[in-house]
Amino acid sequence: MGIESGGSRRIGARNGMSGGGRGRGTGSATNAVPAQRATAGVRGKPTALRDGGMRDGTSMAEIGQLRRRSELLDDGLTRHEISRAETEGWLVREGRSRYRFAVAGQRLRMELVHLRAPDAVFSHRIAAFEHGLLRNPPARLDVIVPRGRGSVAGAHVWRRDQVQSMRCRGMPVTSVAETLADMLGEWGEEVTARIVDDRFPTPESRAGLFADLEVLPAHKRTKLGPILRWAPVDRRSKAEGRIARALQLRGYDITLNVRIGPYIWDIVHEGARLVIEYDSRRHHDDSQAFRIDRARQNNLIRRDYRILRYVDDDVELRFDGFIDEICSTIDWLLGQPLREGPWDAGHCEDLYVDRQIHWEQHNQKAWPYW
Repeated sequence: MGIESGGSRRIGARNGMSGGGRGRGTGSATNAVPAQRATAGVRGKPTALRDGGMRDGTSMAEIGQLRRRSELLDDGLTRHEISRAETEGWLVREGRSRYRFAVAGQRLRMELVHLRAPDAVFSHRIAAFEHGLLRNPPARLDVIVPRGRGSVAGAHVWRRDQVQSMRCRGMPVTSVAETLADMLGEWGEEVTARIVDDRFPTPESRAGLFADLEVLPAHKRTKLGPILRWAPVDRRSKAEGRIARALQLRGYDITLNVRIGPYIWDIVHEGARLVIEYDSRRHHDDSQAFRIDRARQNNLIRRDYRILRYVDDDVELRFDGFIDEICSTIDWLLGQPLREGPWDAGHCEDLYVDRQIHWEQHNQKAWPYW
């Protein structure tokens, strides 16, 4: 997603919050449609729009799709908003009472919310989508408004007197750092860290995040800071970085791609002298790689290291389980009692099959690697 601002900025209460001109003259207070008027003319029934902007025919529309005027009204748009959208070029009239979308329905919803509340800043999932942190547009539009402000038709309202704001594609949205802090409670540490690592894989790529982090409230800095300060430097695959990040989140000091003797190993815990190696399915189809692996492993063991090896099935079918196994092994090598799990007692083939069946039931399709 294109970010049109050079960085985020701190916004004060009420009259300091973002909501200025957006290049088309639609962001001024004089053009705003009050929330009370925005809910009028909805044909006498509650709509998904008034319930926080949940999915409806309008928000799901793509550029070029046609909608009848009656359908737009049923979705919660007012006659005034339809006329305004036509004036702004977001909707194009095609014959009598039919309109073609010149922008995506989600964008039209955002434009209308901004008309109703020029002081609102888009946040949470819609901000994550605009920053490219989410692949699919959310079902709900979240906005942050000053305390004391009323509801905003078409959006779920959060009230704060201060928020970091920037512009993405002409719309005021929370900064990337504030968006991540807002979503941390919903996503959890592991998912948030995975998104950060995929989008910002190096410390250099996080420079702007660190700058914004420093001016977030203390409770947000405390939660988000540790995730941003560790990066999967030198990872050779996303799966490898995900394994390393999971261990880091559990408090283990690990290093990626370490040279031991003549060979490079994926993940190493030096204190426990433990190597964690991840191999893809394609790797095991290569006879030369198989032969080299045996020599590498023998060399490692002769240097007084232990090794745990995992494959794609482990990442896809039992991620938390094998991370527990790694942590237990590190603790055991550092002098604690070994914590045994189901994979210590049962045959792996039976356990893999059980998880493949569970995967099929959850995803409603056949496991592709039987």
